[in-house]
Amino acid sequence: GTSPGVPSAPAKAVSGSKGLNGLYLRHEQVFMGTSLSYNEDHYFFFPDGRFYHGVPPEGPSNFNWSKEQQAHPERCGQYGINGDKITISYSGSEPFTWQLKMRGANEMELNRAPTVRVERFGANARISGNYQRGTTFGASYSYAGAPTVTAASTYIVKSNGTVSNANVSGAEGDTKVSGVSVGVQQANQGTYSINGNDMTLNLGGRSMRCTVYPVYDRGNSQLPARISLNGPL
Repeated sequence: GTSPGVPSAPAKAVSGSKGLNGLYLRHEQVFMGTSLSYNEDHYFFFPDGRFYHGVPPEGPSNFNWSKEQQAHPERCGQYGINGDKITISYSGSEPFTWQLKMRGANEMELNRAPTVRVERFGANARISGNYQRGTTFGASYSYAGAPTVTAASTYIVKSNGTVSNANVSGAEGDTKVSGVSVGVQQANQGTYSINGNDMTLNLGGRSMRCTVYPVYDRGNSQLPARISLNGPL
């Protein structure tokens, strides 16, 4: 590891073609003995060969590479594509190679795991509905890795640009309740704005910029059945 306060050397550039662009969600299933582990992973690719492992913390439009290189060098990497292989380089470690199969413009298999570019909202998008964070969503969307949250929150989002949220303690499902905060906690009212994959929440006297994307049920591309807010659904 590195000493506190000493920035790691940036990830080494990797030979090969580049061109991946945007935020991708990777679904990985791993057999551990007799049990099946399910993981979701985000990769934010740049066409010049850089990538960020995770969701952009303040939304894609506000992503600051040099800032994240200082704060989270372990998440800032480089990639290069050679045929059906992708070589990935992280700060402070040797590059490694995964299998890569492109499945069209927005889909690929990354080391045999289905990986898709996330959907985008439109410009100045409006949504309407009650969205609960920190619960499981049934068999239609495998979500075994429930997020660790302080308490589940219900976000009431309206098409007039307003949003309110209220805590729901001890929510049903596989929520793991602990002392880890996911953001705004109190029952608050405020406003929101959405542009593409960028969202600004103004709640409880503070403004929070985050990454957002919709997840639609099959056959319904109008109302998102789920919304990803900085990673968790």
